[in-house]
Amino acid sequence: MKLSAIIAASFLALGTAANPIAELSDLEPRNATDEVFDKRVGGAGCRIINADVNCRSGPGTQYRVIATAKKGVLYFFTCVKSGECINIGGSVNCGWDRLSFRDFESPCFVNGHYTDNQCTVANLGKC
Repeated sequence: MKLSAIIAASFLALGTAANPIAELSDLEPRNATDEVFDKRVGGAGCRIINADVNCRSGPGTQYRVIATAKKGVLYFFTCVKSGECINIGGSVNCGWDRLSFRDFESPCFVNGHYTDNQCTVANLGKC
């Protein structure tokens, strides 16, 4: 019984010696400019409310549709641009929130009627 305990203790000692902790000089610093990181200077996360909505190439319905933003989904908006005023049920909104997608060459815009109360000029600033 004692022999098995000695053998087990020996293997434990050998196991820890075989897995040394890395020296600090062996570590490579992480490059903060890697494409993995998406640098954002300003903006806010806002949810799409009321309905799915077209995200357009400019601040108005005359601009082409780039994508559809889905109701309930949280997106990152960077600023608010004045544009075509949209009237829904007597409520007029002329602010278009700019949404930037990493996969698209250009940003797109969603009218403020369709974003939650985090997407304000006070939170995002003007474009």
